[in-house]
Amino acid sequence: MQRNHETVFQAVSQTQRGVSMENADQKQFLEQVAAIQESVVQIAWSKYKPNDDIESLLYEVTYDVLADLFAYIDGYGGACAQKMDIVNVQTGKGLKQDPFMELHDAIADYLKWEKERK
Repeated sequence: MQRNHETVFQAVSQTQRGVSMENADQKQFLEQVAAIQESVVQIAWSKYKPNDDIESLLYEVTYDVLADLFAYIDGYGGACAQKMDIVNVQTGKGLKQDPFMELHDAIADYLKWEKERK
């Protein structure tokens, strides 16, 4: 039996509803991640044309999701304007410290947003 996009989305949504959140911050964070994904996919889908290069589209979508997620962690946008950090549990050090960095700015030096042209 082949599943269409809507069927898969409904199945995932039902699974997600069954997960209980430990606290309001976790719930808010995960809802924002879901909103970022939905927004980026819808924007990409509206720009997509049948003859477009899929590889470039995938680079653009993944870059946009990560940039938006890191901007959210950095304290920009979304319902929560709190600055967050990613902490190494073994060392206790925050990823954004020593020296201070904003993740959404730093990824531009590492990630592609389009396929490299030859």
